[in-house]
Amino acid sequence: FIPRSFWESKPIGSGHALAEMAGYDFANIAMPFIAEGYINFGIFGVAIFMFIFGLIVSNFDRVVWNMKKKGVYNLFICYYYLMFGMIFFMMRGDLMSSFAYTSGLTIAFWFLVVFLKFSEIRLR
Repeated sequence: FIPRSFWESKPIGSGHALAEMAGYDFANIAMPFIAEGYINFGIFGVAIFMFIFGLIVSNFDRVVWNMKKKGVYNLFICYYYLMFGMIFFMMRGDLMSSFAYTSGLTIAFWFLVVFLKFSEIRLR
């Protein structure tokens, strides 16, 4: 959330760093999720990243499908579909930018939920 004009030593994404190390002229290359784990923590990081990612996605799936079985439909299911789309973004690009966009969308979505709940209370 802080621009580079204020924070000059702000970290760059792993794809950009790898492109600089390789001497590429074009530094906007994608760094898939598996490669992020490898760059950050080696082979062990690949396993850890995929394990944690699998836990998060499987828990989202379990919660939403249990809600659908019970006939409960609320905004969490909309959030689930939003995050389902964000998985494609996270899997194709570097983790730093995709995590920033995902967390920004999450915060905005839940602010909307709180606003809607507050508006519903005020209308009654």
